[in-house]
Amino acid sequence: MAKPFPKNTPPKTQRPVAKKAHAIETPLPKAAEPVFVYSLVGAFLFIGLLGVFHHEMWRDELQVWLVGASAHNYGEFLRNIANECTPFGCYFVDFILSRFTDNPVIAQIFHLLLAAGTVYLIARYAPFTKLQKVFVSFSYFLFFEYSLIARGYALTVFFVFLFCTLYQQVKWKNRYIGLSLILFCLANTTGHAVIMAMGLLGMMVADYLFAQDVTLRKKYKPMQVVVGAVITLIGIYIAMKWISPPTGNHYSGNWYFGFDQERMARSLRTFWMSLIPIPQLSTLNFWNSNFFYTSTTSSFTFTVLFLLSVGIFLFCILYYLPKIGVILFYLAATIGLLLFNYTNSVIFSQFAANHYGFIFVTLIASSWLAPIAQKSAFTIPPLNGLRNTLKVEKNFTYLLTGLFAVNMLAGLIAYYKDYTELFSNIERTGKYIRDSHLDKMPEAGFIDYAVSPTSAFTQQTIYYPDRDTSARYTVSTDTKYSFDMNIVLNRLLNFISRQKDSVLFISTGDYFGIGHEKVIDNIQFRLVGSFYGSIVPDEYYILYIAKKFDIDKVMNDPNSFRNSATMDAMLSEAHDLYQNGKTGEAKNILLTIEEKTNGKIPHLHSYLGLVYAKDSMPAEAEKEYKMEIAQNLQKEEAFFYLGLLYYNTKGYANAINSWDSALAINPKNSDALNNIGVCYLNYYHLQGKAAQYFEKVIQINPDFMQAYFNLLACAQSMNDETNLIKYTRILLSKGVSINDIKAHGINFSDALLQKINAQQ
Repeated sequence: MAKPFPKNTPPKTQRPVAKKAHAIETPLPKAAEPVFVYSLVGAFLFIGLLGVFHHEMWRDELQVWLVGASAHNYGEFLRNIANECTPFGCYFVDFILSRFTDNPVIAQIFHLLLAAGTVYLIARYAPFTKLQKVFVSFSYFLFFEYSLIARGYALTVFFVFLFCTLYQQVKWKNRYIGLSLILFCLANTTGHAVIMAMGLLGMMVADYLFAQDVTLRKKYKPMQVVVGAVITLIGIYIAMKWISPPTGNHYSGNWYFGFDQERMARSLRTFWMSLIPIPQLSTLNFWNSNFFYTSTTSSFTFTVLFLLSVGIFLFCILYYLPKIGVILFYLAATIGLLLFNYTNSVIFSQFAANHYGFIFVTLIASSWLAPIAQKSAFTIPPLNGLRNTLKVEKNFTYLLTGLFAVNMLAGLIAYYKDYTELFSNIERTGKYIRDSHLDKMPEAGFIDYAVSPTSAFTQQTIYYPDRDTSARYTVSTDTKYSFDMNIVLNRLLNFISRQKDSVLFISTGDYFGIGHEKVIDNIQFRLVGSFYGSIVPDEYYILYIAKKFDIDKVMNDPNSFRNSATMDAMLSEAHDLYQNGKTGEAKNILLTIEEKTNGKIPHLHSYLGLVYAKDSMPAEAEKEYKMEIAQNLQKEEAFFYLGLLYYNTKGYANAINSWDSALAINPKNSDALNNIGVCYLNYYHLQGKAAQYFEKVIQINPDFMQAYFNLLACAQSMNDETNLIKYTRILLSKGVSINDIKAHGINFSDALLQKINAQQ
């Protein structure tokens, strides 16, 4: 029973009991229902698995695999990646996977599972609507670029969203240590991840220092944040050590720190391309294309897209405004990625979606973190008023849904095209070599970076004459590197001559004019297979069997003149001697063939004509060409050479007539069309008529570079500013610089250059 206080005795005042500080959390979205989560992840896995088994790995995927698979132990693995200039994370994963199997499909399955883990985090924990979660899970970058393509970027995306997931766990005792360990791992996945890790570290520290609610700082001691920052910085330092090129590396000096207006404009375009990555629909080579970015895109369209991207960027900043940490991350990562694209010459030249896609990933991560990050202690009242006027909170949801929907559309288009078309010829070529038992021969290949991935399916070492070294993967050193075709050919011929038997030569093009069969310096090349037509445009392969060829022995064997393959080899040897200026030896072989046969051998008289023409015997050359034509042998070739003979003797009318005859046989003979155009331009001064021929050339062969220069010469002669701008822009898009164009006699005024730049 309570007793009353004595009269006139004041009641005792109780001292307040201090309560343990707890961080006031921003209300978090409830975890999504398991049915929705597992349905979305299951659909992603099922559709993704179908895509994996219809996706042929391209060279960058297989390069990562081969660097790991070629290593017999961890020490060798570290030596292998020394020249890759990339953090070791994705390479280490493939090194581990290759301990279990030689089949690179395991890397594809692993990346799909990792991407499915990312989708699980999004579906379960992201503060997005269900519709947004579906859209973003099947978006172009998360579903196609960083999932079906097993390049290692799936690791980066997973760690970014794992950070976002765990960042909302405010009650986690060692919160900042755990988050920093994630950032440590993130930084060591890709070069882009280093930038994102620095941005997320800045956000984490800013969120701690400038949070409006002080209880967060009371719960976690500053030392934990400092230790966490040190852990992250150590991870970034390790990553930068791997990124830094060693002495003699091919990537040394690939940085640009000047200011170039054209380069800056091109880099800034990657922002809107990351948000609207819809590929071109009408081309097989859709990958890394954009529906709104073609050689015919108008300057007005570029301006509209640029203004739209600026508007989206500013609207995002308004939405993130109350959370200074999120703004810091969004600005640092987005600007950092744009500058990375601008300054790194390799990435800039590739202009590839896998690089600028991380701008989109930054948007997703920032939008995830914004609702859960701490509100800042200071505000900017005018901007807060603008936020209310524009109803930013509400309209940002619509904006995000729209951007995710566009990305999903792009992802489904890319998936469908990859599913229905051949992505790369590497697997087809490698399996053909293996199944035809060609892998039993010594192998040589050129160009190294495109040929080396075939070894993933043959398990064979390849000799690369451009680097004068042998390996299963591309070794990016410049110690012996040469792209001089004479040096490359000599190295290749020396390698073949040192072998006891035949050599398999894998080439990405007919760089040495081999054709179906040719003898070069007593080495006979015979075509055995070719593989063309894939989504990756420059992965086409020609296979040759090369062996020593004894011309004297062959010429003394009567049976040689009854064997069509041997006859082709003898003709090839004669043509090779002609090209090397040994016209006397070439003529002896050709005349012997004519003597031993009835003379009705394709190419025989054309090659004799070439020899006579080079020996300044035009009448004899003309006679041989006409004999080739009269015998109805290689008429197109003979008419073409006859045209050159007339052209070199200033018989331009006869030259045009001869090339017209070649075109009557083959209307797509782009060399004949170009030569007729040159006659009309330089000798008849009919620029308009010449331009018609040059335009036909580029319609047939869009990569016939000389035709573009000739079109510019026509436009310059006619003061046609429209076509000067048009064809200059096309050449620039093909990697030709303004200085290269000027070297071809094309002059540009400052005003014209400004117009060209304005439309770029």
